[in-house]
Amino acid sequence: VRVESTATDAVHALSGVVKVDIGATPPAITDIRLLQSIWHGGSSQRVTWETQGDVPQVHISLMLDDRYSQNLEIAIANTGSCLVTVPRGMVPGSYRVRVESTATDAVHALSGVVKVDIGATPPAITDIRLLQSIWHGGSSQRVTWETQGDVPQVHISLMLDDRYSQNLEIAIANTGSCLVTVPRGMVPGSYRVRVESTA
Repeated sequence: VRVESTATDAVHALSGVVKVDIGATPPAITDIRLLQSIWHGGSSQRVTWETQGDVPQVHISLMLDDRYSQNLEIAIANTGSCLVTVPRGMVPGSYRVRVESTATDAVHALSGVVKVDIGATPPAITDIRLLQSIWHGGSSQRVTWETQGDVPQVHISLMLDDRYSQNLEIAIANTGSCLVTVPRGMVPGSYRVRVESTA
């Protein structure tokens, strides 16, 4: 056990060895099964899995190229089965479903490949337009954009030096236009507006 100061990790101490769950069945997740190998955004799909040991809750997510892509369920009871809703607006591709223990990401398993929205027009956001190039804190400004494919919701944010700076709108319906309020107290500078899909 480690006890550490909140002010600096240089101030800490370690206990002697403590044994946890010696002799217990190690937790594991195995045998993820999908009823269908082709999924479409907005559809409901059944995911099942097997566990051993103590796995009280799980996260379920989609992985693309073995990297996290999208949460399907967070911290749900481990019943060995879940009906998930496939998010709309996913980039078409070959995904895998990951079921992971909420206690440790070392306890997880991956499904075989599931194809999501294959043949659909890939979602894209283009042509962001601003009516004014000089903004003042507290003012209202119109932002417009174009989309292709399935982009149901968007986030709008300000970027400074190509790094996130401030949310303007979170998870709003993609109408192609939004009146945003410029936050007061921003560091003066040259910002860019970012419009991104929530998927």
